[in-house]
Amino acid sequence: MNWRFVTLLACLAPILAGCVTTAQNALSPADAKTFRLAEVRVTVPAEATIVGYDALTTEYAVAKRIPNHELNAGTETEEAKAWARNHLQARVKTAMEKQLGETLRGQRPVRAEVLVKGFQLSSAVQRIVVGGDYRMVADVTLVDAKSGAVIVAYPELLHAAPALNGWAGAIVQAAYDASNPPGDRVVNGFAEKYKVWLVKS
Repeated sequence: MNWRFVTLLACLAPILAGCVTTAQNALSPADAKTFRLAEVRVTVPAEATIVGYDALTTEYAVAKRIPNHELNAGTETEEAKAWARNHLQARVKTAMEKQLGETLRGQRPVRAEVLVKGFQLSSAVQRIVVGGDYRMVADVTLVDAKSGAVIVAYPELLHAAPALNGWAGAIVQAAYDASNPPGDRVVNGFAEKYKVWLVKS
């Protein structure tokens, strides 16, 4: 059992927990109807906490032909970490564009700026020993696309997707995750949660 990994996750828990208080949205549904999504900008800085990113052990590992017994070392390189940030950035951008692009169809062009601070997919080991879930936390700022003026900001928006814990739960969860990638569920859920908060639907 990888106790070092469990200890690491315990240390990172406060960072990934984010702010549990929902940010205030002073906009009305009528205000939101005037917006038109012009652009989504996503930043995943080097200091962002990314733990258990699923694409590292699927797409990246396959592309780099990393054998299973070398996964831990192979996905901890600076190249792998940079790949994870870039991949996550594209994933979040696509999800935000889909959710907001389908909703914001007014006349005023706006830009959504997302600063990812943490992304965690709890491992089976962690969920068996101490429990855990799948989550993402980021700052989301909506600005006027022409002037750059801030319209409304949601600092440390947290979206958490539940995961089954314990031995039996980990086995069932693994079977479900095989056909429903948890990374996709977290990113899409995050984008949807922000959309609902923004338009108050």
